[in-house]
Amino acid sequence: MVWGMVWTALVLFMLLWGRKVESTLEKISWAFVAAIVGSMVILLIGYVPAESIWRVTKGFFSFGMIPEGADPVLLGGFAAYSAAGGIFNISSSNWSRDKGYGMGKEVGYISGAIGGEKIDVHPTGIVFRPTAENLKRWKDWLHFARLDQWIIFGLGCWIGMWLTVNFAVGLIPQGTKLGGWAVAAYQGDAIRKFLGTPGWVWVQLIGFWVLFGTQLGVTDSATRQMADMLYNLWPGLRSWIKGDIRIIYYIVFALVVIWVIMMVSVVKLPLTYILIQANIAGFVFVYGGIQTLVVNHKFLPKAIRPNWFEDLMVICMIIFYGIFSLFAVNKAFKTTGWVILLIVYLIVLLLGIVDLAKRKEEGYQE
Repeated sequence: MVWGMVWTALVLFMLLWGRKVESTLEKISWAFVAAIVGSMVILLIGYVPAESIWRVTKGFFSFGMIPEGADPVLLGGFAAYSAAGGIFNISSSNWSRDKGYGMGKEVGYISGAIGGEKIDVHPTGIVFRPTAENLKRWKDWLHFARLDQWIIFGLGCWIGMWLTVNFAVGLIPQGTKLGGWAVAAYQGDAIRKFLGTPGWVWVQLIGFWVLFGTQLGVTDSATRQMADMLYNLWPGLRSWIKGDIRIIYYIVFALVVIWVIMMVSVVKLPLTYILIQANIAGFVFVYGGIQTLVVNHKFLPKAIRPNWFEDLMVICMIIFYGIFSLFAVNKAFKTTGWVILLIVYLIVLLLGIVDLAKRKEEGYQE
């Protein structure tokens, strides 16, 4: 508990400096990612049986098959937390904006509280005119965005999941009963048998950086999303803060930090809390997917709307996470729960269809 608060305070300190340490943090993160992936590959080759590797690899492509006796809430949580998890996958566009990519250079970004400066952030975004020159630039940016999302992020996340699942399956005998955080401890002890205490420390450091790096990214992402929504929704609030979005960001950030400390102090079953949050993230995926389809086809010029394959991928995501959300709610609340959730999904879908049916060509801002 004490160390949880210490590292939360360190996250607060690092994020206060904003862009001043961003480049340093990125370099450190790349180094740690390389170290983690390299370590996992070495451990996999050295200590995980080939039969386990084949079984896990085959499982990644066994679509529609759910193991007998599997917990739908646990599976739903794993599915929702894969990659960045729920709303944080959706917020990747914020990262592109704050890096100044494409129209992000015109929209503005949230600067750091210490050493940062006031940056005017456009509350509704800016759409470029679909001229021949602009469309050429758009295609260049789209090329990089697809490379980033499909190869670096998409394939990278798949490899990350494949490595960690292989590591667990290869080291923990099937049927072993483990509770709480014992899963992580068990893997460290398993490597200790081969490499002694240095091996145990090695595995624990891998787990630490994965969790700390996630805390750093998720804390910033959640705060950024909430600050953006408040800034965009209320013109009166923008007037009150005189256009300095950092004020909202750090007020929300303080509340998030207080919330995290309360959870660390009060919640006695952290994994249960994580599973609840994860399945809520699955619901966010469903709602966010529908919202993405509506926004893309209502507000974007026809020339830059996603193609049919990209739309199909979003629809598949909506169905996938919709099913897992229903499984989880059914286990927790029985028939009443999934009926209510299904009604909510249908209402969101109908509102999206009605909105699309009424869409008109929007004017473009310079």
